[in-house]
Amino acid sequence: MSDTAHKSADKNHRKPELSLRQVPVQARAQQSRSKILEVAIELLEEVGMDDFNTNLLAERAEVKVRTVYRYFPNKFAIVATIGEEMFKRWSDWNEVHFQNLSDPASDWEKTLRTMIDGWIARLTEEKGARALLQAIRSVPQLRELDVIAYSAWVGEFERAFRLRQPDVAPQITTVCHVTVSSVYGLIDYYFRCPPAIRSGLSAELAEQIVGRLRALLR
Repeated sequence: MSDTAHKSADKNHRKPELSLRQVPVQARAQQSRSKILEVAIELLEEVGMDDFNTNLLAERAEVKVRTVYRYFPNKFAIVATIGEEMFKRWSDWNEVHFQNLSDPASDWEKTLRTMIDGWIARLTEEKGARALLQAIRSVPQLRELDVIAYSAWVGEFERAFRLRQPDVAPQITTVCHVTVSSVYGLIDYYFRCPPAIRSGLSAELAEQIVGRLRALLR
């Protein structure tokens, strides 16, 4: 997701119930907010969205509940903030790869394979990433984040391929949707599949996507 695409998911475009109450300016307040978010990620991974709540968060972060509410109106705003910050990190990582995809002189197949491998690696290595994705896809209050991220990702793929090949076939839009949907499906299945086949999943998916795109890209 580029910076432009990411802006559509920032706090200025949130629903009222997800809007932040206060953005700290002083260093001590910033540290307090950062600690709340750090502990929130740990709790989300530990107990899941259903059992995640502000009282437990305040207790674990060793702050008063009112301190949590100083910055966040509810637990959904906390998770939304975690999600936005995670998406921004992922967007920064994706940016150079989308630039490569758009460059006619680059090896788009290699880039795409690298991206898919990288997404799985980030998902498995970043604390709370899996729990966060599960939350934003299953909780109605957070679904908008998922929709925004999905739409931006599809848009980035389509933009890159059209820059690479302006006369690309109209089917590229559908293929971009299928690409992102397939990666979403892989992520959902990755942790539920037999461990013996995990290592080959991303390569198999990449091969299928690359095979379809070969028919559209020169």
